Amino acid sequence: ENFHVAISEISNSGERAQEHRRALGLKTEDQDFGYVLTDLVLDDIDQARKTGSGGQMCNYVLITNGDNLYSRNFFEATRPLRQQATSLIGVFMVSHHEWPASSSVIERAGRDVLMRSSFKVEAVDLGAVLWKFSATFGAHSDLRFSLNRNMKDHANDVPKSFWTADGNTIQSAVKKKGTTYSVVPRVLFVHQ
Repeated sequence: ENFHVAISEISNSGERAQEHRRALGLKTEDQDFGYVLTDLVLDDIDQARKTGSGGQMCNYVLITNGDNLYSRNFFEATRPLRQQATSLIGVFMVSHHEWPASSSVIERAGRDVLMRSSFKVEAVDLGAVLWKFSATFGAHSDLRFSLNRNMKDHANDVPKSFWTADGNTIQSAVKKKGTTYSVVPRVLFVHQ
């Protein structure tokens, strides 16, 4: 199997990012936790796939950041579901977040929470999901994190509006016609 790492040259202060932020009604100083840049990178991947300008492109996307840890068995454990072309593949996880009302919590030990990921709000972290690009982001341009933030409950609090963007986007993907999803029942991801 070939794995490719995509590194974007988009910066938060760049004109394209600022233009996207303005279109979303965000001010320069508003905290978006990197979702605006993530959306722009997804748009770039989508464009490269459509035009063939990106060279050999991967089928799956894993969106992560620097405070996440993965088991060395992550890709091998998800291989059977990738071979079946499953649209969304989740894994069990450990998180330091509270996850107060989540039915996905298996056990709490201090600040550590062991969870069986499920594809709904407050039941999964973005880093615990592999996305089949062509079935999710590539097929549905509305599957972007900054478009799925919680404006209903947090219209006047931009950071809080992004708190459930992971779950909202994942939940939206599950509702799309033809989406298949499954969870590998192994702890393969730790959100620090």
